Amino acid sequence: MMDASLDGKVVVITGAARGIGAAAAREFAEHGAKVCVADLDTTAAHAVAESIGAPTFAHHVDVTSGRSVEGLVAAVARRFGDIDVMVANAGIMPTGQVTNTDLAIDRVAMEVNHFGVVRCVQAVLPTMIGRNRGSAVVVASLAGRLPIAGLAAYVASKHAVVGWSASLREELVATNVSVSTVLPTAVHTRLSAGIPTHGLAAVSPSDVARTIIRASTSGPGEFVVPNWLDTPSRVEGLLPSVLRGVGRKLLGARRLLSTDRASRQQYEHAIVQQANKVVHT
Repeated sequence: MMDASLDGKVVVITGAARGIGAAAAREFAEHGAKVCVADLDTTAAHAVAESIGAPTFAHHVDVTSGRSVEGLVAAVARRFGDIDVMVANAGIMPTGQVTNTDLAIDRVAMEVNHFGVVRCVQAVLPTMIGRNRGSAVVVASLAGRLPIAGLAAYVASKHAVVGWSASLREELVATNVSVSTVLPTAVHTRLSAGIPTHGLAAVSPSDVARTIIRASTSGPGEFVVPNWLDTPSRVEGLLPSVLRGVGRKLLGARRLLSTDRASRQQYEHAIVQQANKVVHT
């Protein structure tokens, strides 16, 4: 069913060249929104925009660069006007044990997954607050609530952005500017390539995209995908350590330690390249 409240709205989605972002771009367009498909991979972003058709357009963005994010916001303003919805979706997921992970990997995970969100949301907040309307949707992860062996850099960045988003909601409580956080479990995208996802209630990019639509229109809060994992993920930390240990063993919480490295080689290599770039800028 089409949500009339999105008809004609200006939406920016980062990390929209594939996966969750691309699915969200299509969902918003189907609801009548004007969408900017923003991504580091300009070629792939243009392909997504062209597959959707006008008024959707693509734009290059590097969320680790404040200047790049500012350029994105300015380009959308020239093309469509003020931004109504900012979907901060760009993210990376490096894997590996802490003892084998270079600090540069932790740094780039924070730069993309946390500070990238901060840059994108801060870039649109002044105008949204001035208009007293607007929505920021932060795509985090259920890893933002839970510890996962073999995923420490990713988990740390997602915990950071979940806490930051919750604090921002408190700051904006007296306004009509909404900040929502979407926390999916494992998603069938290239981020999860080579990772055993059985038993994790894995979802599709389209499942997450539909939740992003709901988050953008139903007010501030946290939205877990699938929704039934919301309560278990909240109470997990309150359980006695023995029960937590049993539960994690049953769920295979250490499965990341047996990741198929070969199938992730190209993706992880791209993260290393990005890490080297961030370290030297």
